[in-house]
Amino acid sequence: MPHKKPVERLSENIINIMSAYPKIMSEFFGKLSVNNTSYYQTPYNIFNQFWQDIYQNPDMLAERQQEWVNNHNYIIKNVLEKINGSNSNSLYESSNKDNRFQDPAWKKNAYFNYIKQVYLMTNEWVQKLIATNDNFDAQTKHKINFFTRQILDALSPSNFIHTNPAVLREIIDSNADNLLLGLDKLQNDICNSNTLQITTVDKTAFKVGENLATTKGHVIKRSKLSELIVYTPKNNEVYETPILIIPPFINKYYILDLQEKNSFVNWLLEQGHQVCIVSWANPDSSYADVNFDDYVNEVISNIEAVKDITKQPQISLISYCIGGTLTISTLAYLKQIKDKSIKNACLITTLVDFSIPGDLGAFIDEEQIQLMEQKMQAQGYHDSNDMSMTFNLLRANDMIWSNIVNSYLLGKSPVAFDLLYWNSDSTKIPKKVHSFYLRNMYLNNNLVKANVLKINNVPIDISKIDIPIYKLATKEDHIVPWQGAYKIHEYIKNVTFVLAESGHVAGVISPPNRKKYGFYTNETSYSDSEEWLNNSKYILSSWWENYNKWQCKFNKQKIKKIDSRTIKKYAIQEAPGTYIYMR
Repeated sequence: MPHKKPVERLSENIINIMSAYPKIMSEFFGKLSVNNTSYYQTPYNIFNQFWQDIYQNPDMLAERQQEWVNNHNYIIKNVLEKINGSNSNSLYESSNKDNRFQDPAWKKNAYFNYIKQVYLMTNEWVQKLIATNDNFDAQTKHKINFFTRQILDALSPSNFIHTNPAVLREIIDSNADNLLLGLDKLQNDICNSNTLQITTVDKTAFKVGENLATTKGHVIKRSKLSELIVYTPKNNEVYETPILIIPPFINKYYILDLQEKNSFVNWLLEQGHQVCIVSWANPDSSYADVNFDDYVNEVISNIEAVKDITKQPQISLISYCIGGTLTISTLAYLKQIKDKSIKNACLITTLVDFSIPGDLGAFIDEEQIQLMEQKMQAQGYHDSNDMSMTFNLLRANDMIWSNIVNSYLLGKSPVAFDLLYWNSDSTKIPKKVHSFYLRNMYLNNNLVKANVLKINNVPIDISKIDIPIYKLATKEDHIVPWQGAYKIHEYIKNVTFVLAESGHVAGVISPPNRKKYGFYTNETSYSDSEEWLNNSKYILSSWWENYNKWQCKFNKQKIKKIDSRTIKKYAIQEAPGTYIYMR
């Protein structure tokens, strides 16, 4: 059979695309709307209120509209100068970290340069429109700005076929095969999920227990809420104080034990530490009555198990994100009951004071919490898909739109990236725990209020915590703003604060051999976080090494590793256990 000419193939592909497109897009928007009322109701109410206020001030609106027209005219003049051979810089330029406009055509081609500049200018204009409206408080403005940004991100010219130079180039080069492949990928994603889940990673490249979470160890304890893994030491002698890691209970623990080359657990073992980790269960409806106290008690139970198997009176804790908030609550409770089991603790990207919640604050108000609670009441848990949607919206261009363009418009396969694989393997939260966390931490900031929160009916006060704390934040964290993390100084005095480069995950998983991200350190505490940063010292090295030095100050003596017969006595099964596979 003879090969079709490119023009014939292009025509045939376009006909196939046009015939398949309506049905697939109908399914797409149907899946997109399922169970997502909590994301739409509050933005609608806010926007309605905001624009009503704008229209009630026609003089101001007219002034702002004239400002947009003037800026648009300046852009036209700038683009015409470039067409006529001028080397003029664009009036509006994206940042180097904005991957949407990295293609050279956005600068060199007049058509695409004009589109890009108008889009960026409109973004700036809308933000100014919101900022200069004094009829709304700062929190409402933040919500309006956040949800407006979601709309503007969705309307980026990079997201559409006819305004994305890379997509148009691929259509020409492949005779529109990329669009056919993209529609096929879209249909697969629609068919394979109850609510639309965009494929972001090549899941065939990884398998837990084979090339992820492979560090040797044993599960020595299992309960309804968690498994406790004790890892096999790398050396005959280890530091006497064991380390117990408390990961976030909204994720699988293996973010800290990915591949051997970037496993924080494996690296700690190589430094001579005894390491244990909690592997949380993935709750279903049978966990509906589990509460926050149960999680605190589970941490305490695991602490006692580590002390028992290592025969040590004290241990060190490392905790991550929401696991850190759980750890601080536990430390305050242990202090109140005069338990001295913990020698020191490390809190990674953790909020203690929730007064600076960042963009997550856009989802936290009474109305939205009630909507979530209504949905959780029927299920018994907060669904991991809803949680993923929330976190993805915090970085919509990177986590949503870039994947849509890559998969559905360019027709490319997703990358094989261990961090993204872990990110797609999220867990649920029991309804009572999620409601408690949202209301007491984010909504009312009760953790920093002395004797307001109770654990096991015992009032806690975090200001009484007096053990050494190593507090790590990351500079570009979109979930835990570092300025909010820094506020721990207002309540706990014995704190070493370190600020790593990059974000919530990439800044944490920073093995020393990569030499990619550094950190800032300053032993002096300042009331203002920016003042602390301006007077800090930058070190181009992994924070892992800095933490190890800090930990070794409190853990100088070495002892023989745990006897294999002791491990055998306690062992239930080999790591990574059972709970890590629960989906």
